[in-house]
Amino acid sequence: MYQPILLYSWSKKVAKAFSPFSKPQSFLLAACSFGIIRAQRCTLGRIAERLCSLGKADTVERRLQRFLANPQIGLEQGCRCLAGWVLSSLVFGGKTLVLLVDETSLGEHLKVMAVCLAYRGRAIPLAWWCYQKEHYPMKSVELIDTLLGWVAPCLPAGCRVLVEVDRGLGCSPALAKRLRGRGFDYLV
Repeated sequence: MYQPILLYSWSKKVAKAFSPFSKPQSFLLAACSFGIIRAQRCTLGRIAERLCSLGKADTVERRLQRFLANPQIGLEQGCRCLAGWVLSSLVFGGKTLVLLVDETSLGEHLKVMAVCLAYRGRAIPLAWWCYQKEHYPMKSVELIDTLLGWVAPCLPAGCRVLVEVDRGLGCSPALAKRLRGRGFDYLV
C-alpha cells in the first residue's frame, strides 16, 4: 500500500489513543513510530529517510527533533495514553496480569526504569522514566510507585495484578508495602 495512506491511517489510530495530544503532536508521534517500524531503527536520521512523503530527510529529522524535545509533551500523559491503549486492546478475562519492573542501563550515562506488561513471552513497555546514571529523579521506591500509579487507572477491572521485580530493586520492605497498598501481588 502507498506510504502516505498507511501513515495517515496510522495517525488516526494514534490520535484516538493519544487524544490529550494536539493534532500536530499526535501526527508527529504517529510519524515517528511509523518511521521506526519502516526503518527498523530508532536513529532519527534513518527514521526521517523512511518518511519521504513528509519532505526532505533533513527537514523531517529536524521536525522530529523538535517534537521529541518539546517540554509541552508530558511523559506521564504519554505513558497513561499508551498504557490505556495497550491494555484496552488485549483480552485478559479475569486472568492474572503480570507487570514487570526493571531498571536498565543504556550506555555509560543513561538509565531507564520501566513498567512493562508481560504478554506472550514479550515485555510491552507501558511506562518509563529515563535519567542520568547518578541522578535519580526520586528514590527508587517512589519512582516505581509513580510509574505503577500511571498504569494503575488503565488496568482492566477484575484482573489480578502480579508485579515482578528483580532482587536489586525488590528487596525493599517499603516497596512491598506500596504494592500491597495498591492491591497488587508481587514476586521478587
